[in-house]
Order: sequence, then C-alpha cells, then structure tokens
Amino acid sequence: MIKTVTVENNSYMLTGPCPRVGGPAPDFRIISTDLSETALSSFGNRIKLITFFFSIDTPVCDIQVREFNRRAADLAREDLGREVAVIGISRDLPYALKRFTGTFDISNIELYSDFFDASFGTGYGVLIRELGLLARGVIILDGRNIIRYVQVVKDLANQPDFDACMEELKKVMEKPEIR
Repeated sequence: MIKTVTVENNSYMLTGPCPRVGGPAPDFRIISTDLSETALSSFGNRIKLITFFFSIDTPVCDIQVREFNRRAADLAREDLGREVAVIGISRDLPYALKRFTGTFDISNIELYSDFFDASFGTGYGVLIRELGLLARGVIILDGRNIIRYVQVVKDLANQPDFDACMEELKKVMEKPEIR
C-alpha cells in the first residue's frame, strides 16, 4: 500500500499502519451527523464498504460521496442493503456532513466524522500527517471484519475506481467469509 499521497502537486505522508488484506480490521470511533459515537462493532456482521475522503466541501469528494450513494441505492433496489453497510468517513465536522446529506438527499450512505481522535485515519493508515485530513479511498470488510479490499488513491484530485470497488464488493458478497 502507498505511504504518501499527492495534493495539488505536493507529496504528504500517511500516518499509521497499512491495512493488510486478509487481516483483522482495527476498531475505530467515529461520530455520526447526530453527534452520537459509533464504533466498527455498531455495524454488526454486515459487509462494510467504507469510502473515506479529504473534505466534503471539495468537488472531488462531493462526486465520490454522491456516486457511492447512487451505487448504494442500486444495492437497496436489489434488496442487498441489509447485507451491506455503505459508510463514508472524513474529518469534516458532523455539522458539515449533515448539511451535505440534507442538501443533496444522501440517504443510501451513512456519513461519519473522524474529527474526534482520528482513530479511523490512524488505525487504517490513511491520515495525512501534515494536513490532519484523510486520504481518499475505499476499504471493504467482510461480516467478520476481515479486510478484503483496500484502494488508496495516490493523487487526491482523482476519484477511486468505483467499478473495481463494486466488483470486489460483489466478490465479498458471493463469498462473505474467508478462512
């Protein structure tokens, strides 16, 4: 996995251990838009597609969240929404995330803030040390919270590969547990 990302032609270091596919997912503490605390265990044994991003107030992140919201709606139409939690995490304040969800009718992806202690960012090695913000990418966990897929975008001006993420999600759904 990469240990640096580029923002506007500047290179920055990522803090924390790199998540390893096949390894256990570190626990984290994130804050919902209603200011309640949520941990990894709160999502139960559902498959988790976690998309993380720099700031909801940037055009690239806006598109990222809206695209995953659209794709999560497709899962709900196929009646797979109960099996998969689609989670968006940034270091934005919960108020900004709540404003965004209300303004753009984001109802198929749950947005959370890692502002409190950056436990998601540091636990998954995606916290940009110099900026205190998250990198951009996607992590997929199976129902037992085993890391099944990791994609970190090297240049934050680019989107994640949505199609690759959804293909990996389908693979996890077809084979929800690895031994």
